Amino acid sequence: MAGGAPRPNHGRQDSARVLEGVLEGGGSPGCMTDVHDFMGSLEHTLQSDDWVGGRRCVDVDECKVFSPCSQGCDNFPGTFRCYCARGYYLRPDNYSCKAHDPLPSIISVDGHEYSAIMEDLQNAISLDFHYYRDLIFWSDVSLDVIMRAFLNGTEVTGIVRWGLRKPGGVAVDWINDHVYWMDGITKRIEVAELDGSNRHPIVWSGLQKPRALVLYPQKNLMVWTDWGENATIESSYLDGSGRRVIVREGLQWPNGITMDYTTETIYWVDARQHKIEAALLDGSNRKTILERSLPHPFAITVFEDNLYWTDWRTRSIHMANKRTGRDHTTIHQSLAFPMDIRRWHASLLNLARTRQARDIVVDPQDGYMFWSDWGKHAKIERASMDGSERMTLIDSNLMWPNGLAIDYERRVLYWLDASLNNIEMAAMDGTNRKILIKGNLTHPFGLTLWNDLVFWSDWDTKSIHVANKHNGGNRRVVIDGLKGLMDVRVFQRKQTKRETICSTNNGGCSHLCLLRPKGASCACPTGILLKKDKHTCRRRPLHSLLIADRENIRQISLDMSYMVDVVLPMPHHQIVVALDADSVTGDIYLADNAMHVIRRCSADGTKNHVVISAAINTVEGIAVDTTGRKMYWTDLKRKSVEVSELDGSNRRVLFTDLHKPRGIVTHYPSGKLFWADWGLPGIEVSDMDGNGRKIFISSNIAWPNGLTVDWTERELFWADAKTNAIQAIGIDGRNRRTVIRDNGKCSHLCLRNPEGISCACPTGLTVRDNHHCVDEPSSYLIFAGLRTIGRISLDTEPLWDVPLDVPHIHHPAIVDYYQKKDILFFTDLKFDSIRAVSMKNLTHPWTVLSDGLNTPDGLSVDWIAGNLYWNDAGRKVIEVAKVDGSCRKIIVSTDLVEPRAIAVFPEEGFLFWTDWGNKSKIERSYLDGTGRKILIDQEIGWPNGLTIDYDTKRIYWNDALKDTIKSSDLDGQNEVLLVPKVVHPFGLTLLGDYIYWTDWDQMTIERANKSSGSNRQVIRTDIEGVMEVKAVSAGGQTGWNVCADRNGGCTHLCLYHPEG
Repeated sequence: MAGGAPRPNHGRQDSARVLEGVLEGGGSPGCMTDVHDFMGSLEHTLQSDDWVGGRRCVDVDECKVFSPCSQGCDNFPGTFRCYCARGYYLRPDNYSCKAHDPLPSIISVDGHEYSAIMEDLQNAISLDFHYYRDLIFWSDVSLDVIMRAFLNGTEVTGIVRWGLRKPGGVAVDWINDHVYWMDGITKRIEVAELDGSNRHPIVWSGLQKPRALVLYPQKNLMVWTDWGENATIESSYLDGSGRRVIVREGLQWPNGITMDYTTETIYWVDARQHKIEAALLDGSNRKTILERSLPHPFAITVFEDNLYWTDWRTRSIHMANKRTGRDHTTIHQSLAFPMDIRRWHASLLNLARTRQARDIVVDPQDGYMFWSDWGKHAKIERASMDGSERMTLIDSNLMWPNGLAIDYERRVLYWLDASLNNIEMAAMDGTNRKILIKGNLTHPFGLTLWNDLVFWSDWDTKSIHVANKHNGGNRRVVIDGLKGLMDVRVFQRKQTKRETICSTNNGGCSHLCLLRPKGASCACPTGILLKKDKHTCRRRPLHSLLIADRENIRQISLDMSYMVDVVLPMPHHQIVVALDADSVTGDIYLADNAMHVIRRCSADGTKNHVVISAAINTVEGIAVDTTGRKMYWTDLKRKSVEVSELDGSNRRVLFTDLHKPRGIVTHYPSGKLFWADWGLPGIEVSDMDGNGRKIFISSNIAWPNGLTVDWTERELFWADAKTNAIQAIGIDGRNRRTVIRDNGKCSHLCLRNPEGISCACPTGLTVRDNHHCVDEPSSYLIFAGLRTIGRISLDTEPLWDVPLDVPHIHHPAIVDYYQKKDILFFTDLKFDSIRAVSMKNLTHPWTVLSDGLNTPDGLSVDWIAGNLYWNDAGRKVIEVAKVDGSCRKIIVSTDLVEPRAIAVFPEEGFLFWTDWGNKSKIERSYLDGTGRKILIDQEIGWPNGLTIDYDTKRIYWNDALKDTIKSSDLDGQNEVLLVPKVVHPFGLTLLGDYIYWTDWDQMTIERANKSSGSNRQVIRTDIEGVMEVKAVSAGGQTGWNVCADRNGGCTHLCLYHPEG
């Protein structure tokens, strides 16, 4: 029996009745209990034992062997008793515990929305809350911020905005009022106050792919999952000390993790092994809870007797018993992209361009600054600290100049070259250049000096090195194993202070005092003029443009010879469409349509007042009457025009029977109010008091947007978004004219220049003549990302991504292109369907197939026969149909575990696919599914992307476990490793001499030479949720087989078989 005093009884009762063992004929006694629990009959709670020549029944500690209790368990002779933690009571079954009121809530994130809390989030991936303060925290991987709000959805703010690359797991210490988070790219765990202040990294080494985090403040403990190549679950104290691995064996993709504080048990999901496991806080007593019906579990939480988890594949929230895995139930379905889940309950208590400027150092003593630029023509430049006297110091025998450092006593400039692997130095004017360390570095990055030593950081070796700064001797490693290592600097507590002109009274400057070799000059923030005294800056631009870009307010000063936009230091906004300015005070009035408020803000950010907060919905236009001191606005949803004082008081509705009101403007001298209405469509006018309303313009007008009045010429101007024209008319309704006629004869962009106008093309398109752009690039990439399908033209530089305006898409995953019909096919994770859209009419996508699909995970077009192939990972089949969805047929239905990518070679009659089930492999068959053959099943982990070089007849694949890209011939022979050290590759395609791939972790699209893997280059970054990528070229999708001739004589599907 168990020793020690019994626990406090929070509703505890006996949970078992012992049946005495009976010895018959010297046989073994029948020692058992009649308790029926999750394991069935709990046999041998009494077990037989020899004792001094006789036999007896001895007690077994049920609580230690197979605790049947939901929370606490006490052992007694021949029996046990369950009890509950404070805040819970024992249910009548005497095993399970129920939380006291209030009722619990399960809070989940589906990538865009918190259930019943707030909407229109960008890409929320993890959340936690502070019950007593009514706060919720989440990480947003598209904005790269840690956000906070009250549970009622108010006061949404970013508390950590800087230095984040991919914020992941978030956890709240509700006892000490701290918030913790992980970053998957910087590979750190950090902590801050609840407002984001006092930020501090606590774990920064030895992390590979940190995923989820849970805290146990009462025990000063945190536990996290890391699903790198050597996956682990680790723990440490809340300050990062005492770190240790608690689970290592048998892990592959440990995703979400949660903690049952009542039993001090952790639960985690493994998305690779499709199961839920549990263990105590030290990793002992590990057991599998559930290993069926878990396609791709992501996050998990526990409450009372149940586990709740999200699943990417099913896009649902599921529930099951936390001890047995039984009673598996789907409690919510049809989520867009379910991410984290938590339970909520009180029981938890110089203006010229540089190409690729890298490092910069300053020399206040002489008034110079130096910077390295490793663009196409690498160089090291110098200028006065006010940006004048710019010159190139070094531009020969230079490739990738990285870190810079100055030896101020000796007047020597040092730099690193990460391509030549040198450390070099020269005099401050670029003369007397010498190599300190030649070609014996791996990937040097940061550089600093101290006394007679030079220190540098190295990306590849993850180490900091030191050597003599005069001769490069005595070189050694200071410290290694620093993952995510970037720059390095020496901190000196005692430094010689050098006085300059700017040291005294800021050089007499109101703002910036910038040193020069001979004195100093005063400068102002971007766009602000310096007054004639050459020392004082004006408060704000005299003339400027204000721009609302939904999330930020930007200003372009018209006072300067240059036009550069500046983000004004205002509080974070979500959807700002309409704004206006008070020319008297300089205040900016703006409407945030996510928060449903109109605010009055100062351009310097010191003032931020809500002036309208009730009975407001979608404000599309604001007009500030600076003379009469009133504010007018239109509300699209309320179909109204209203007016109030500038402080929001004395609010009055002028009109409520509008259709789709948009822009609005006033003209005080005439007492007129003008507004645009898309619903008419037209422009209306009234007196500023609402009287004398009439239709002002109703002909030859479609989508009138912005309105403005030229007070001098007494003309009203407007933009028509449909006709792409800007027009004007006198405020008396006469002399209507087109300001820009026929778009300057340009097919696309008509841009003003000093000589008149010039025609330009949208990003990625080239000019066919002086006026017209080509309809589409000759070669380009199409990729799928979060809420977007994008295109990257390979015809123009830079290689920039442009979203395709396909409506009603949520998270497209897989794409392919049918060049003959100019059709783009794609799958969407939300709809479990295969959809299509014409590249010539992106506004009308259609559904090709939806019935009977579970998880379509791969698409490939047979352009010769006009067939579409796909695999369904949920149903474990490969299917084919005509490109219109007809004649659907299953061609492979056996021995598929998790089919992922698929590719066809119509001319050869081959179909290839990857399968990353328990035994990963790449297979091939004929186009009808016969002749199936395993090509690759050795040294392969998680084969994701798959593509074919139709010219050289080779296949290429990437591996998200091995972090590699490989190639082989069509028979799986002559395998070649092309690109090692790819973080988390997903999509893969090929065009010309390059392979292109997407990376989930890095949110990038990259490329490398298809034959050697060399010339590796990141071509786009920061693509949220990037998944598949496919290459399209004018000369692609060629070849012939019999299906090209009258469908091969077939009435339905023509599936080419090379053997007849």
